[in-house]
Amino acid sequence: SLAARFKFEYGEGGLTGTNVVDSVVEFLKTLVTEGSSYDFWCAGHADSFTPEQQRGSEVFLAARCMDCHDGPVLGARKVSRGRKVSALRGLRLRNAYLTEGKVKDLDAVIPLMPGGSLPPEERKALVAFLQAL
Repeated sequence: SLAARFKFEYGEGGLTGTNVVDSVVEFLKTLVTEGSSYDFWCAGHADSFTPEQQRGSEVFLAARCMDCHDGPVLGARKVSRGRKVSALRGLRLRNAYLTEGKVKDLDAVIPLMPGGSLPPEERKALVAFLQAL
């Protein structure tokens, strides 16, 4: 049932207006338009990334971001700290980050993530990669 699904996804809060809005927001994040640099890169066009974006993809893997942000939309399949992990695909189209859109600067989000205490040059490369999604 729908109520059981919401209880599974959101815990004891279950089927509430806030959780319905959250689930719709998370669904909309999965509606990614094709044609990003990442799409071309995944299709085998290595030159679709700038050197900085390529380095950022390496930082993404080394920092173990895929432990939470995996699958076709790079997230939205797991729960961390009691919240659904946001999908990263289409990140370049957003202007607010984290579940409630609390943070307006993508660079400021990275230190809040597990493994996110990175040197400035690695954080800059990671942001470039994330903006290619």
